[in-house]
Amino acid sequence: MAGKAIFRKSFRGYKVADVNKYLDDIIRDYYKVIADKDAEIARLKEQNSASAKASKIANEQIKDVHEKAKYIITTAELEARGIIAQANSDAIVRQQELQQQISSQQTKLKILQAELAGLKKLAKSSLQKFEDEIDKLHVEEAV
Repeated sequence: MAGKAIFRKSFRGYKVADVNKYLDDIIRDYYKVIADKDAEIARLKEQNSASAKASKIANEQIKDVHEKAKYIITTAELEARGIIAQANSDAIVRQQELQQQISSQQTKLKILQAELAGLKKLAKSSLQKFEDEIDKLHVEEAV
């Protein structure tokens, strides 16, 4: 900018050429400041535009990530429900199979217990017969 103005005096005041030169310097400095400010404004607008674009892209990416996460969670929940339902179904089937095996084994156990009771009676009866025969033999020997 133009510094402090010093005007030479002329016949009717200050010299017009000096005043005009000073005013031209002020106008030139003013336009330079305006041009610099306009350039700075343009640069800031460009930065703001780039930031807005980057922000928009980031927001879109965040939205996409949220949608994907929501889809993954929903899919996982559905799969988990399916797995749990299948596990419950498998458990019921396995429980029924085990109940049938238990029932079958209980039937076999009752049969074996009945056979054992019959064998015990047979063994007692046979033992009693042997004891009776041994007693007869002792009586015959004694005679």
